[in-house]
Amino acid sequence: MAHLQTCSTIELKNFFEVTEDLKIIKPKVTRETLNIPPEIKQIINEEELICQICKGVVIFPLYCRACQKYFCEDCLVSYSNRKHCPCTSRMPHDRPVQVFLNAYLQLRAYCRYRDKGCLQNFPLMDLEQHQKVCLHKPKKCKHEGCSQRFLLSELEAHQEKCPERIINCERCGKEMKAKVVVTHMCLFDQKVIEDMFARKDTPVTLTKKAKALFKQRKLYNSLVYYKKALRLLIRQDPSEMEERISEQLMEISDVYKELNLPKQALKYIIRSIKLKEKNNEEGHGDTGRAYRKYAQLLIREGNYDKAIEFGKRALKVHTSLLNPKTLEIGQTHFVLGLAHQHKNSAQNAIDHYRKALPKLDSENSLDKARIYNNMGTLLKPKKPELAKLQYENAIEIYSKVVGPKDEKTGTAFFNLGVFYSERKDFNKAIENLAQALGAFLKNDKPSERVAHTQYMIGLAYEAKGSYEPAKLSVGNAYEIYSSIYGERHSKTQRAKRAYKKLIKKTKQIG
Repeated sequence: MAHLQTCSTIELKNFFEVTEDLKIIKPKVTRETLNIPPEIKQIINEEELICQICKGVVIFPLYCRACQKYFCEDCLVSYSNRKHCPCTSRMPHDRPVQVFLNAYLQLRAYCRYRDKGCLQNFPLMDLEQHQKVCLHKPKKCKHEGCSQRFLLSELEAHQEKCPERIINCERCGKEMKAKVVVTHMCLFDQKVIEDMFARKDTPVTLTKKAKALFKQRKLYNSLVYYKKALRLLIRQDPSEMEERISEQLMEISDVYKELNLPKQALKYIIRSIKLKEKNNEEGHGDTGRAYRKYAQLLIREGNYDKAIEFGKRALKVHTSLLNPKTLEIGQTHFVLGLAHQHKNSAQNAIDHYRKALPKLDSENSLDKARIYNNMGTLLKPKKPELAKLQYENAIEIYSKVVGPKDEKTGTAFFNLGVFYSERKDFNKAIENLAQALGAFLKNDKPSERVAHTQYMIGLAYEAKGSYEPAKLSVGNAYEIYSSIYGERHSKTQRAKRAYKKLIKKTKQIG
């Protein structure tokens, strides 16, 4: 009858005062998170620690004399409204005996955010306090209207860029959500429009001004002029101006695409296509261009089948009207190649890329460089030497047009470095991966691709037998993965295992 012994009144009072917050919050501590020291297992049977109602570790425990089981006090209150035990006995429940209580206070459990990367364990009495401030605790964004949750370590960065955050218009000072700033008609824009009316601008002059601003990368101002020109066209006579309106809609879509707002871009390009099809302009060259732009936006949205459908429509229009060597046809083949590549249809993608290359206008075209880079990836499994040539062509063009430290050039260097690594040419692999790392670090904060490049460099050094530089590179990768994903992520764990292995190897050599 040891269970019927009682603790001293003072000890129980202290125990329940310590755990009062825990009782109110009542964390669900599961059997899997419990960490029982070996010496405690000799005193308490693990089954005694499990509440028979919630099946979690007992919190604020009470003991039933009849069934000789422990329960959370909150669980008993919820189950029976203090009337009787789940075993149907109406005997009163006792507080834990001193031996049980002393052992219970030594129990430890892992943080509930273990799956998010927190690997620490705490005494049950300290666990809830830790979980309130755990860096791996997902917390909701503070901005009204945003329902996303982030780790505390990532929350601040999100809140600085959250589309629901309140900002002030740089020109008129009005408060608004960041997501609506692109469509906000501020006092400055209203003044621009008033000036347009005062000067009696026409849709033609407004469109010219919009195009000039677009070339200067003043995209928001360009959007104001395009939309004003569109309004004037609609006011004149929509039925007579439908061709010009459809062109205006397509140009507005281009601005939204450059602003990285694909949903708005899709909205305007669809309206443009509908107008063209309504007026039986399916065979018109501008309709083909609209189909191609629509296909590009569909690729960004992940709708590859529909992108291929409209890419083929564009190709049909262009081939019926234009010289086979025309740039428009080359650009359409390029878009179709992208769609097929994303769909994992390698041979179709290669066919379209090969048809696109001769039609692109310049030897230094960025589209050409991108095609070479993509073809390298597609050809690598079956034609590795030809793939290497494609990567080298891409690097040559990117280096001329955007410079060797641009991220596009870095991507091509990375692909070539991985190619050499797979071919066991580790010196060339390290050389190209280092070039990629330099480009990524110039254009990026530590990111996943920086971490992955460091990791690949480390593996190449390890294969060469150079364990010190390998350890340094893999260690850097491990730190970056951990800061981005947390300790529990598979990429972090993979880098951690490689890092520990390299530490052992360097010690053995030393």
